[in-house]
Amino acid sequence: MRSSYDERVHGRDVVEILGAEAVSSPSENTGTGRKVLLKDPKSLGSLGIANSEAFEEAVGREDCVFAWGTVMNNVILDQTLIGLEA
Repeated sequence: MRSSYDERVHGRDVVEILGAEAVSSPSENTGTGRKVLLKDPKSLGSLGIANSEAFEEAVGREDCVFAWGTVMNNVILDQTLIGLEA
């Protein structure tokens, strides 16, 4: 989401240090993003749009992997273990 991209500079820095490119959503890079921007060029996006764009990007590239965020069971389990360890 554009607001997260603008506000979470440190997270974006980590992504770039690890060799990836952080892109604000909605973007011109995907069909999903282009459709959203066509309807509203000033769209701030949403979590759903960002996930759709990430999935579309990952499916279309061999050098890319898509991992769901904090809503999936495996991530919740990881967060639980980290919390218990802390």
